[in-house]
Amino acid sequence: RRLMASCDPRDDAVGASLQVKPLNSMVCAILCAFLLCVALDHMNAVVPASVRFPISCIIFLVGVGLDLVMKYALDRIGDSETDFAVLLRGRESFSRLDPHALFLVILPPLLYESASAMPWHVLRKVLPSALLLAGPGVLLNTALTACISKTFLVDTVGASISWKHVFVLSSILSATDPVAVVAALRTLGAPHKLSALIEGESLLNDGSAFVVFMVFQDLAGSSAPDEEKLCPGPTPSAGCVAGKFLQLAVGGCLVGAFAGLVMSWWIMRARFIRGSPLELAIVLLGVYGSFFLAE
Repeated sequence: RRLMASCDPRDDAVGASLQVKPLNSMVCAILCAFLLCVALDHMNAVVPASVRFPISCIIFLVGVGLDLVMKYALDRIGDSETDFAVLLRGRESFSRLDPHALFLVILPPLLYESASAMPWHVLRKVLPSALLLAGPGVLLNTALTACISKTFLVDTVGASISWKHVFVLSSILSATDPVAVVAALRTLGAPHKLSALIEGESLLNDGSAFVVFMVFQDLAGSSAPDEEKLCPGPTPSAGCVAGKFLQLAVGGCLVGAFAGLVMSWWIMRARFIRGSPLELAIVLLGVYGSFFLAE
C-alpha cells in the first residue's frame, strides 16, 4: 500500500488526468474472476451432456449478474477500506482498462489457436463455402440485422435511429465470434466439417466486416476529418473501398503466410537442439509479432 501510495499519480498534474487505479486491487479482481470461471467450468463439466449449456454463455450470464451485484455493493460500501471494498474497486478499475490493450493481448493467441487447431484437409473442402459466408454472407447479415434494429431500437428520446447509425451497429454485430456455437457443436457430436465451416468463416470475415464497418462509419460521420476516415471525402468511393478490402484481406493473408513459414523453419531448427522453451518463445514472438505487423 505504501508503494501504491508513492506511485499514486493524483499528486501529479499529468497523472491526475490519467486517474490510474491501484494495481493490487485490479489484480485481485482478475484472479477472482479467473477462479470463478474455472469453478463454473468444473461444475458445468459434471452436468450430463444432454442438458449442458455452453460454458461461454454461462460465464457471460453469471458475469452480467455479478457485475450488477458488485455495482450495488460498491454504492452501499462507499469509502470503506475493507478487503471486500478493495476487491470491488479492483473490478471498477478493470472495467476502465483501455479496450485496445485487452484487444492486443488476448486476440492474437485466440486467432492462432483457432487457426492452428483446424485441419487443412477439412478447411480445404469448406473453403469456398467459408469465403461465400465471409463475403456476401456478411453483407446479407448486415442488411438483415439493420432491418431488425431499425424496427425495434429507439434512441434516448424515443425516436427511431437513423439508417446510417443502424448500419454502423449492424456491421459490428454481423461478424460474430463462433466460440459458443463451435463448443455446442462439439458437445453435441456434430460433424467436424460443420464446425470447420463456421470456424473458418469467422477467421475469414474479419477483413470484410471491418471494411463494411468503416464504410458505414464514414457515412455516419461525414463531417469528420479525412484522416479519421477509411476513404477521404464525404462519400467513400468504390475504388477506395475495394482497395482497402484487398489491403486488409489479401495483405493480412500474406503477412500471416510469411510469418508461418518463418516460424515453421525456425521451430524445426530449434527441435534439433531439443529447445522446448525456445520453441515456445518462437511461437509467442511469431503470434504477437505477425499480429502487430499486420495491424
